[in-house]
Amino acid sequence: STEIGRVSALVMAGGPGSRLGALTRSTPKPLLPVGDRPILDHILERLEIAGIHSISISVHYLAEQIESFVAGRNNIASIRVLREKERMGTVGALGRMPEASQGEVLVVNADIMTNADFSAFERFHHWHGHDATIAVANYEMLVPYGVVRHNDDGLFLGIDEKPRQTYLAAAGIYLLSPQFAALVPPDKPMDMPELLNLGRKIGLRVGVFPIHEYWADIGRPNDLENAKRDHAEAAISAGRRQGDGVE
Repeated sequence: STEIGRVSALVMAGGPGSRLGALTRSTPKPLLPVGDRPILDHILERLEIAGIHSISISVHYLAEQIESFVAGRNNIASIRVLREKERMGTVGALGRMPEASQGEVLVVNADIMTNADFSAFERFHHWHGHDATIAVANYEMLVPYGVVRHNDDGLFLGIDEKPRQTYLAAAGIYLLSPQFAALVPPDKPMDMPELLNLGRKIGLRVGVFPIHEYWADIGRPNDLENAKRDHAEAAISAGRRQGDGVE
């Protein structure tokens, strides 16, 4: 892997995961298993593979469970847990990272599964001279109806039967410069869209990086089931390739 050790990472793991219902009543969402280990472990492994040495994890809901998991994990990176007394929003914890004033911070939501190449993401960010880069994934939506097109006079132009619409969705992965980190107040909540809009308003460059590798957001129970199935299929496929002698 390409070494991006000068970048530190912030994993946002404080949310209650309420859309997952009973699954998160006694387990924080980042500790729900996909395969034989928690979502959070998959994320930390991707960060360590990219060569990131310093990782902070912001926690709030059922924080002690995440603290215990990190303490018992065989960490390669130096990992510290930042406990939020009250919810600080999706980027508020950045205000408690002194190293954010020294170099870029890779902010990753703790409820995604991805094979995204963080090293390529960092190279893209520098190549384009961005102050912040947002990773995006294709999100396809099937409209379950015939969609009617009409002109300004209300006259029928045509009908598209169950069209598919594609959007670029924020993938929960951001690379932020010290200039962006400086905009995060140390003691009040802030969400990522607010920070990005503020930076853009004062003239900072914000770029978009498309993820072509596997990416899944785990928000609802069926998302978790899909991620488990995808992970199992990938493991079977990898086993077949090794069996064929293809590395």
